[in-house]
Amino acid sequence: MKASVNIGKELISRIELIFDGYFLISKNYDILEYIINDKNLNYFFEEKKIQGKDLLSLISPLIAKEELERIKRSILEKNTQLIEIGLKKNGEIGFYELIFLILENNRILVIFRNVTEKKLTEQKLKESEKKYQHLFNNTPYAIWLVNLQGIIIECNENMNKLMSIFKHTDLIGKSFRDVIKMFLTKGDPRFENLDNIFKERFKLLLKQGYLEPIEFEISRGDAKSFWITLETSFVQLGKETFIQAFIKDITGKKIAELKVEELKKELEIRVKDRTIKLESSEKKYRKAYNRANCFKGLFTHDISNLFQIISNNIELWQLQLKQGIGIIDILQDFQLIEESIARGKKLINNIRDLSEIEESEMPIEPVDVLTTLENAIKFIRINFHNRDIRIKIESNENKLMVLANELLLDVFENIMINSVNYNKNTTVEITVNMSRIRDTDNDYGKLEFKDNGIGIDDSSKNCIFQESCKKPLGLESKGMGLGLSLVAKLIELCEGKIWIEDRIKGDYTQGSNFVVLIPEAKELKS
Repeated sequence: MKASVNIGKELISRIELIFDGYFLISKNYDILEYIINDKNLNYFFEEKKIQGKDLLSLISPLIAKEELERIKRSILEKNTQLIEIGLKKNGEIGFYELIFLILENNRILVIFRNVTEKKLTEQKLKESEKKYQHLFNNTPYAIWLVNLQGIIIECNENMNKLMSIFKHTDLIGKSFRDVIKMFLTKGDPRFENLDNIFKERFKLLLKQGYLEPIEFEISRGDAKSFWITLETSFVQLGKETFIQAFIKDITGKKIAELKVEELKKELEIRVKDRTIKLESSEKKYRKAYNRANCFKGLFTHDISNLFQIISNNIELWQLQLKQGIGIIDILQDFQLIEESIARGKKLINNIRDLSEIEESEMPIEPVDVLTTLENAIKFIRINFHNRDIRIKIESNENKLMVLANELLLDVFENIMINSVNYNKNTTVEITVNMSRIRDTDNDYGKLEFKDNGIGIDDSSKNCIFQESCKKPLGLESKGMGLGLSLVAKLIELCEGKIWIEDRIKGDYTQGSNFVVLIPEAKELKS
């Protein structure tokens, strides 16, 4: 719309081209001429309400009071000025820039330009920036924004919690690399050459666009240390590219992980200790089981021997009675029967004690070898009274004490029983050599039982002490003796050793040499 007061055609054409309308007013604010090209502006200023009005009365209902005062000041100052106002009508709002141009004759040209879209965009941008700033400062991460020259240009308020005595604003303008150096914990081998590390990581960042999180410990300004993760990526802000670094405090998580690791190690130690105890218990039960088997064999053979002794003595008495030998002489042989019965009772007590296998422990104590050996020889001579048996002991030791128990007597007896049983000679010869030796840093009592029996070939020497071993021809059981497998078990219970050699090296047919090693009782060595 137009009113007819001429202010210059050239100026009007330019105004119509660039702006959305104008009012030409007098010094009393009366509207002398106007043009409105903007439909929104035409909505606010209806033509019928413009006629005969002054600018202030026309515009005052549509704007805020402070904006009206600004218009008045602009007109009174008579200087070219630009102000911004917001027109409101029926809930609708439009934003306009007003340019005041002072003309001759005290006239003023008020030019309108619609900036509603720009203003709304700016408002949305501000709201968006406000939301971003809220997220920026309230995220659980501390965020650094770094330019491509490595300078920190922005960081959020959450950095205050991490740095303690420093504020996030203290970091702006600082080198990212220098700041990291300030907080790194000394001694971390991953950051010994920090400059090279940053160069390599920056190359990787350029290649991938991001870097995988890295965990490390840093020291705060108050000398307290804590653990963080550092995650890095590129971000585009406008036309510029920046590096954004997300830093998160994971101290609680790390402490929990370290606690779990500590508990894991503790559990491993406990499992290891438990395994050792179980292995120890298994060894204990295995040892007790072996002892039980030994006692079982002892019981069977010794009871059999007991009956054999009684049977032999009855036959001997019958022969002696027929020969007219007196009762008094016969009664002297009852001592052997009494000793055998006493041994049988003792064996029964041992078997009874083994009924509680967990608590069973075969006592190991110092035993006099010579005395035990002499008792065993006495038993052999009486038990085989009808055989010509010559047994001699060769030793430079006056006394030899070993760590064993009463079962050592059974070992000696049964080795010699085998020497007698498996001997085809008219005269059985057994030589027992007794000495001390040192073997694998331990001191042993050594006994060698050398006989003139049928011998044992080399192929059988390694298995002769095993129950499953098939006995060579001539070594089949004759119903007497403990058996070599049980002898070996008894020696094992004493932590000793036993093996067989040829009496004459290279010729097993000349007899055997049973070698026995038993740990020496050092505290009682003579």
